[in-house]
Amino acid sequence: MASNRIQTNAARFSKNYVIIVLCHPLSLIVFVASMAAWLFFYFLRGEPLVVLGCVIRDRVVLMVLAAVTLVPLLKTNATANILISLSVGLLLVVVHAALRRTDDAIVDAEGPCYAAIGSAPASWR
Repeated sequence: MASNRIQTNAARFSKNYVIIVLCHPLSLIVFVASMAAWLFFYFLRGEPLVVLGCVIRDRVVLMVLAAVTLVPLLKTNATANILISLSVGLLLVVVHAALRRTDDAIVDAEGPCYAAIGSAPASWR
């Protein structure tokens, strides 16, 4: 009975098991906690962050979250993986920023850059 469950679950959850086995479990816990903090304090926040009546700028939130993420992850002995990931990510950001043309960027003060379904922008007609 147990061997059947092990075989079934190993086939079904193999990707999850590989992640757990190959990564440091403590690093995964720190990463999940950091991701939750990023989502709550940076990505999903609709209003400015206010602490003790003071509005905290997004740049400050970004720097604090980066430090709060990197320091514990570096302490979990996953330093090489983290530095490689940061290097690749930084390289991709720099390449995109260097190659992305800015003269074709649309700045529309009236609203979003897309039209309702079924209608084309006036410039296309």
